[in-house]
Amino acid sequence: MLGYLISIYPSTSYASEIARKTRLRVTDVCGALNGLSDRFKKENSLVDLNLVEKTEKDNYVFYRATEQGHKTLSIIRE
Repeated sequence: MLGYLISIYPSTSYASEIARKTRLRVTDVCGALNGLSDRFKKENSLVDLNLVEKTEKDNYVFYRATEQGHKTLSIIRE
């Protein structure tokens, strides 16, 4: 999911598009991005870890990888 957002950077995407492009369920995408109940803890979410930024415009929520997200994923891939 972070890899997808990095691949489209600096563009943004929304949860259902991320789910479709990564072949994940929307609930799993939302959980990983924002935290959702016990399965996806908020403090471990991509947004709270500052790996992804969340913006809202006209009642839509968009996500974009951050510089920290780029650096983190490149370290993980090494």
